[in-house]
Amino acid sequence: MPTPKQMEKLAAEAAHRPTPSAAAPDAPLPAEYWDSVLKDRREQMN
Repeated sequence: MPTPKQMEKLAAEAAHRPTPSAAAPDAPLPAEYWDSVLKDRREQMN
């Protein structure tokens, strides 16, 4: 378990780290997604 001082250091480092950006909710989905959806055979098996 980290000490309180180590926890403060980790928190400070995390605050300065850039967060990965997520795609906008209305952004179009990549072609690879649609290819995998169309090729998915599980739906055809039911």
